[in-house]
Amino acid sequence: MVNSIPEAVAVLLYKNMHLPIEDESEFANDLSKNDESTRAMVRQVMGMVQQTQNLLVQQQQT
Repeated sequence: MVNSIPEAVAVLLYKNMHLPIEDESEFANDLSKNDESTRAMVRQVMGMVQQTQNLLVQQQQT
């Protein structure tokens, strides 16, 4: 058990050093799927932004 914050940080950093390193090639397929879903989400958000802008323009004209 640790008695101070610096000791706790040191213990956590030590434990974190022993985590296995992930190989980026393991996630190559996930990145392409993620990229497609990100693009779809961006398109959806841009559509909502356009709708909001149109609504604001209509409100200003009245």
